[in-house]
Amino acid sequence: MKLAIMYSEDLFSKSLLSRFKKTMGQYGIEQVNSLDEADQVLYITWGITSDYFYQAYDELDRLQKLGIKVIIVGDLAVCQSHLFNKYEGNPNFTIIYEPSWVYPVINNIAQVNLKDTTQDLFLHNNTLPFYGNTTSLAFLLQKGCKNRCSFCQVHYMDSKLQDVPFEEGIIYLTNMINNGTKYITLSGENTALYGLKRYGRKRLHEFVRELSKVEGLEMIAVNELVAGDMYPELLMEIISNPKVVNVSMQLETASNRLLKKMNRNYQMRLFDYYTQQIRRAGVYVSTILMGGFPTENKVDMWLTTNYLRKREIITTGVCPYRDFEGYIPSSQLKQLTRAQVEQHANHLVNQAQLINMGIYAKQFGKPRPFICLGSIRNTSIFESAIPNTYAIVDDCPTGFDAGTIITGIPIDIIEGPIEKQTAFAIRMH
Repeated sequence: MKLAIMYSEDLFSKSLLSRFKKTMGQYGIEQVNSLDEADQVLYITWGITSDYFYQAYDELDRLQKLGIKVIIVGDLAVCQSHLFNKYEGNPNFTIIYEPSWVYPVINNIAQVNLKDTTQDLFLHNNTLPFYGNTTSLAFLLQKGCKNRCSFCQVHYMDSKLQDVPFEEGIIYLTNMINNGTKYITLSGENTALYGLKRYGRKRLHEFVRELSKVEGLEMIAVNELVAGDMYPELLMEIISNPKVVNVSMQLETASNRLLKKMNRNYQMRLFDYYTQQIRRAGVYVSTILMGGFPTENKVDMWLTTNYLRKREIITTGVCPYRDFEGYIPSSQLKQLTRAQVEQHANHLVNQAQLINMGIYAKQFGKPRPFICLGSIRNTSIFESAIPNTYAIVDDCPTGFDAGTIITGIPIDIIEGPIEKQTAFAIRMH
C-alpha cells in the first residue's frame, strides 16, 4: 500500500506522525511523495482559522475528484467533525475521530486489529524527539486552556484542561534520561496551568523541581507560559533552578491596546515583571509574535520590537493573524487586508532576526556555543554576529519548520554530526 501524507502539524500530531512512520512499514505501508503514486492519502488536520477551512476543503475536494481514498485525522476530526459532513457516505473517505490515530489508521489500511492499551504509549505520544534522536526532546505536559484569547484556536477545539499524571510523567522522563536524553522542553497549550485539572492546584514548579533532580539531565526549557497564569512558586523555581536555561513566554504584541483587544489576561506591566526577574537570573526568554492583528499599526509594531530589544527576548516565530470562523468579537474589529497582514508579519520577522542576532552575538566566546534553527535569509549578518554557529536554513523534519526564526540549543548536547540531517545545515566560520 502506497500512502501519501498531507498535513499541517502541531507537537502532538508530529509525535504521532513520527510513531506512525516508524510502525507503518511492518504492515506493508510505504510513504510516497506524489499523489500520482499514492493508493491512499492520510490527511492530518489542525486548527480552525477560516483560511485553513478553505485550504482543507479545496484539497479534499481535489482528492475527491481524483477518486483517491482518504483518511482524515487530527484536531478537526476530533473536535469539529461536523465540518466533514459533506464527505459522509463517500466510500473513499474515512474519518477517524480518535485523538491517538496511529493504530486506527494502520487498522483501516492493513485490516488488522492493533490497540493502544498502555499508559506508556500515551506518554510516548506526548514526546517529540529533536534532531532525529532523543538526546533532546519536547514533552507535552498539559493540554487545554481556560482563557478566551480572540486569536487562539485552542478554545474552538477541545479546550478542556488535561494533565499528564505527575508521578508517571516523572518516571517516564527519568527512563528517557537514563537512556540518553539530556535536554527536555516541557510544553503545553498553557503550561503554567499544569496540575489544575487533575490535582486542583498548579504544579508545574513541582514537576520542574523533581525532573531537575534526575542525574544525567543537563537542561530544561519551559514553553508556552502565559503571564496572567504565572505564579510566585513557578517564578522562584525558574530563577533558582540551575538546569532551567530557557522559558517561552507568550507575548504576541507589546501593545497594551492590542492585548486588550486580544482578550489577553495580562497587560505589559505584568509581563515585564516576570521577564525582568527571569532575565536577571540569566535565563533566556523567548516568544512568538503575531503580525497583522486587526487594527495593528506602526506604533504597535514599534512598541513590540523596541521591547524585545530592550529586554533581550528571543523571537522563535512570527505568526500572521488569521480570522476565526464564528468569532464575533474578532469579526467586529477592523480587519487588515491579507497584503497588510503579510507586510506587518514580514516587518516583524526582519526586525526580530536582527534583534536575535544581537542577543546571540553576546554569546561569542562563552563556554557553550549555540545552534540556531530557522530560516536565515541574511547569512552574512548572521555569520558576522555569531562565529562557529550552525544554522538550519531549509525545511527541517526535526520539529522546526523553515520560516521559524531562531532558537538556541547548546551544541555540545547534540550527538552525531548535524550535517547528516535531512535538513540543510551550514557551518558558519
